[in-house]
Formats: sequence, C-alpha cells, structure tokens
Amino acid sequence: MGWLRLKHGGPFVVTARPAALRAAARLAVALTIGLVGIGLPPSAHADPVVSPVPGRTAGALDGEVYALAKIGTTVVAGGSFTSARSWGSTTAVPRSRILAFDATTGQLVDGFAPVLNGTVYALVPGPAPNTVLAAGTFKRMDDKSVKRVIMIDVTNGKRITSFKAPAINGRINSLAVQGNRVYVGGNFTKVAGVAHAGFASLDYTTGAYDPFVSVQASIRHNDSGSGAQSAVGVTELDVTPDGSRVVAVGNFKRVDGLSRDQVVVLDTSGAQAVVSPTWATSRFSPYCAKNAFDSWVRDVSFSPDGSFFVVTTTGGPYAGTLCDSASRWETYATGTSLEPTWVDWSGGDTLWGVEVTDNVVYIGGHMRWMNNINGRDSAGQGAVARPGIAALSVQNGLPLDWNPGRHTRGEAAYVFLAADDGVYFGSDTEYVGNFEYRRPRIGFFPYLGGHEIAPDNRAALPADIMVGSPGSSGDSLAVQSFDGATVGARSTLGSTGVAWGSTRGAFWIGGKVFYGNNDGWLYSRTYSKGVFGPAVKLDPYHDPAWNGVATGSGSSTYTGVVPSLFGSFNSSITGLAYSNGRVYYSSAGSSTLSYRYFSADSGIVGSEVFNASNGISWSDANIAFTSGDQLYFVSRSTGQLKRIALVNNLPTGSATVVDASR
Repeated sequence: MGWLRLKHGGPFVVTARPAALRAAARLAVALTIGLVGIGLPPSAHADPVVSPVPGRTAGALDGEVYALAKIGTTVVAGGSFTSARSWGSTTAVPRSRILAFDATTGQLVDGFAPVLNGTVYALVPGPAPNTVLAAGTFKRMDDKSVKRVIMIDVTNGKRITSFKAPAINGRINSLAVQGNRVYVGGNFTKVAGVAHAGFASLDYTTGAYDPFVSVQASIRHNDSGSGAQSAVGVTELDVTPDGSRVVAVGNFKRVDGLSRDQVVVLDTSGAQAVVSPTWATSRFSPYCAKNAFDSWVRDVSFSPDGSFFVVTTTGGPYAGTLCDSASRWETYATGTSLEPTWVDWSGGDTLWGVEVTDNVVYIGGHMRWMNNINGRDSAGQGAVARPGIAALSVQNGLPLDWNPGRHTRGEAAYVFLAADDGVYFGSDTEYVGNFEYRRPRIGFFPYLGGHEIAPDNRAALPADIMVGSPGSSGDSLAVQSFDGATVGARSTLGSTGVAWGSTRGAFWIGGKVFYGNNDGWLYSRTYSKGVFGPAVKLDPYHDPAWNGVATGSGSSTYTGVVPSLFGSFNSSITGLAYSNGRVYYSSAGSSTLSYRYFSADSGIVGSEVFNASNGISWSDANIAFTSGDQLYFVSRSTGQLKRIALVNNLPTGSATVVDASR
C-alpha cells in the first residue's frame, strides 16, 4: 500500500502514494488534509468575544477617561474631564474628574457629583456596598482637603470619612485589591512619612498604612543622561486572585537594588512582599525613542487565573525590541533572561490599555494595524486593520475576528474593565467604528451579541487520513484509517468539489478543512460526514469596513497586507500541519521547518516566522499532520510515514517510522 503525505486536521489528509510521492516532490506539493474524525473536545469558553456593537453609556465630554470600576449596576469613571452627559441627552452637566452612571440605562447618577481638583487615575470597588476607592493627583474634594486615596459613596457622591488613608507625597497611578489589602503604585517617595518609592499597601477597610509592601523602585529607565526624563515610579500594577504575586510596570531600572527594568514581579505569598528572585527579563531594557519617552511600558493585566500577564508598550518601531507591542509573560516562569510566550506588534503605534479575560486579551491604543512585526509606521506583510482597539487570542496573540475600531483613534484607549455584562473602556475619543457610534470617552461592548471563539480542536486517533493527488485534475480523495501505528485499507471519497491538484497543503481543525491554494490564498471549507461545504477565501487583510479608509496619519490607510507565506502556495510549500495555534510548513528545496501562528477565529496567519527545525534537517520531509504531541511527515525519498515528538512546540529527538509500506 502506498504512502502519501499526511496533513493534520479533522481527517488526516494526505496526497499521493509512494511512487506518486516522488512526482509530488517534483511538483513541490504534498497534500495531506490530515486526521479527520472525532475531534478532541473544544476548550471550555468561560467568556465569548464581546459584541462589536457598543451598548449604552454616559459620556465624558472633554479630557480623558483613565479609570473605571463597576459596583453593582453602577459604573464609575475617572479621569481629567470636567463635563458629562447621560445616554440620549444633549445636555452637558458638570462632572469634575469623576462620574457614575447606571449600567443598564446609561443615565448619570444625579446625586453623584464630587468636585475633585486633580485627575483620577485609579478606581476599585470599595470594601462596603455602594462604595468606590478613588486615587490620583487630587488633594481636595468638594473644597475640603483630602488624601490621595479616598472612599466615596456611589449613590450620593459623599466621601466616607471612616476610610483614612495616610499622606502620600506624589501621584497615584494604580490600585489593586486582594483580600483586605490595597496595593498602591505611583510616583511617590513617602507614605505616612516612611520611605516608599513607587510601591505601598493600605488596609482595604480603613485605609490605614500597611507595612507589608516596602520594596523601593529606583533609577529612571532612561539613564542615558539625555532625552526624556520623568519621575521614577509605578505606572500600573495588578495582583493575582490568590494574592501570591503582584506585577508592576513603570519607570524604574531597579527594585530593592535588583535589576528589574520597567517590569517587576513581587512575591507576596509570605509575611512581607519581596522582589521575586526567580523572575527577571532583559527584554524591557532597550531605549525606545528616548527623546520622547523615558519609560515606554504602559499597562499590565493578569489573566483571571493569575497564570500569566500581558504588558502593553509605546516607543516606536525599533526592530528586535518590545516597543509598540503587547506581550504575554508566564507568572511563575523562572529565569534571569525570560522571554515572552508571544508578542504582537502594531508596527509603530502605541498600545496602552489592556484587560485579560479567560480567552481574550483586549487592548487599546492609537494603533492602525496589528500582526505587524515588519511594519515601520506602515503595514508590513500579514498586517491587519485594528483601528485603536483589538481583541487578541490568549493562545498566540493574533487578533480575533472582532474589529469594531475607534476612528478617530486619538491618543489611546487607556483602560479596560471586564465586568459581568461585558467589557468597558475609557479613552480620549468620541466614536466607536468609522464615526458610526458616538460614545464620548466611555464605551461598552456587551457579551450579548458576541461570539464564541472558533474551535481549533484536532482529530484524536483513531481517525481517517484523507489523501489528495497533487497535480491531478480530479476532486476525489482517498481515505484510509489510521490508529497511530497501522494504516488501513484505502477507499475513495467521491466528488468533493475541491480541486486537490491545485492545493498546497491542508489541515483539519474544529470541523473545517483549511488549505492553501496555488492562486496564493488560504481557504476553508466545513467538513462533516464526507461532505465539504463551499469554499471561503480567508482575507482578513482587507476588512471591508476599513479597507481604504484613511487613518489620519500621513497618507496611510487601514488596508492590510497578505502574509508572505501566501506567495509560496504556488511554488514551494509541500505540506501544512496545525498544533496549538501554530501552522507548521515544509518547503521544497529547504532544510528548514517553519511555523507561524494561526487563528481559526479570524483566519489570520501570523506575520512572524519561527524556525522550528531544532537542529534537524527537513530537506527530505513533507509535513503531513499532527496528533497529540506528535508531528507526522512523509519522506520524499522513501515514501515512509514518520513521526517525531513535539516538545514545547519543537520537534525533539529522533523520528520513528510509522508506515514503511510501498
């Protein structure tokens, strides 16, 4: 019985027999759709992607919104604004740096109108019902002297005087609550007369000084002696749900004397907060446009389970750096030179606010595109339009199929808040969409009307291998069973409606076959019980809502660019396989095994190319499919089906012959 090339997916699709294999190699084609059969159960989706159509909110009519909190059915917003309006109203009313509105109706809370004399940068729900903690640069409320952290009743706007914070001698940028402790980050040097450079903690109930956090931030990130010079301190911080770790980003190079440039993880599991001695990275050490920015980190957010966090940055398109990017980091990784799990670059535009939910990373900034590693204030190969707001996959950082946009983009969407009813954001702009929905500085995307992320579950053995015929003019497929060790007898799947001779690799995931075509595009078709659905051309690079729309930055438009991989579909690609958010591919005449990220939800192929060769020559291999933690491929010279283990997504060890039949 002949061997073919296998592709991974639902069924395994292969293409060609041993003898035909050699002909296929000459054609630089090896089509194996891979495994098709009973898929692994899809991942549990605790939260869908929110609706792209915004719901009702009050609006801030000037300034910026930097902070959000939801207390019951009341949303509180803080920032630098001085006037606001209720949903549906054209009447502006005074609101001095803080407002509250009903989450259902969008109506301002009439009795909530505190007058603060400085910007609100942080809000968290208070310890008592209907209360909120607010912090920032203000020193007076309703013309009375107050500390920089106060508790306010959200029903009437009155300060609750039983909460008595100590004196803090500088700006507060961030608050995070865990248990009965409030973590405080900012640009200050003393709390209650005690040295506290950038970090502090307070009693959540009373506001009293808490000595638990006494670590000290020091040295400006930009210590070059020239360029931008700003205050040392913490820009944002977050805490894990179990309280064992705090992550902070900001303008510092050292924390308690240890090198922790712009990002630090604190171990807060013991009797005293300490800098984690086992978590360190040098990836935030470079200068990025130092004449404009001292520190270039902007925000950080833990995942709901605390296992990882995402950092957003500004700084410009400097190759090899994390400037203008969102990056995922594992909380409990250990090392002195840690690397991010994934990075998504804007290609030269600031990313600011970030909020991580179970399955989605929401980010905001003034970006024009994402998936844009090669962009230099332009759209590089793989770039997709994401005007000012985006939803990324937690798995690989690629944009999901959610693209409402904010146009114009302004400076940023500074803050996100994932709540029980959806995701809120605060910004300095007026509209969601291309001037489609007016939502002045406060937006809300409900879960109602959203969508579940498209599944990417693969087939589990035993399953069927589907084998096409490269170079043929027919549309039939051969089908053979495969249990991981034995290949069964071949049968023919009649007319499929797919010209497999024009196909350059395929894989099956989540009930769909994805395949590259020699016309230079990636397509998908549903597949169930031997029946293929109609072809869908995957072109998220030219979103009809944004294609050709002027960005307002020079002469650029939001139009994206297809990935360079597509140009290989009519030439060198000899096989595709999918595993864990990655598409592996082999190429004729190349010893390199490569992979790119892939999103089944959006159809986006990653712009970043990874070398997965891991010291192995792949010049004789046509990639076929994956199953579990095994990568299957066909030897071009012998026609043998082989497999090799994938360890940390890289082929590792020696290949094993699975089927040597001729």
